[in-house]
Amino acid sequence: EKALCVYLNSSIGVLAFMGNRSNKAPSYPQFSMDDIRKLVVPNFAAVGAESALELATAYGLHAEDVMLPLPSMNDCTARKALDDVVVSALDLDSEMVEMIRRHLSMEPSVTGKRYEGL
Repeated sequence: EKALCVYLNSSIGVLAFMGNRSNKAPSYPQFSMDDIRKLVVPNFAAVGAESALELATAYGLHAEDVMLPLPSMNDCTARKALDDVVVSALDLDSEMVEMIRRHLSMEPSVTGKRYEGL
């Protein structure tokens, strides 16, 4: 459960949520229970005990950290710390995760503004 919490609060987890939502009205995401049940998450048993423990340990280290709102996620040190752990535990490309975090922080359904691009 702790590993899952870390994953879901990382930029990759936010991307999974945002990509798996129902848009009831333009630019206003709704998260239904069906959406949440279909959410794709890592199989923590398959990633190995060491990686799952790394994620669970990060929960304890960062559980009290303040997470900035999603439009500020690119400046959020807590989310960056979770991203670093997820990158390490799941063997992901750190530059790709940084790019995902940056782009998500500019996503119109996150900011409520038109996409400005880079």
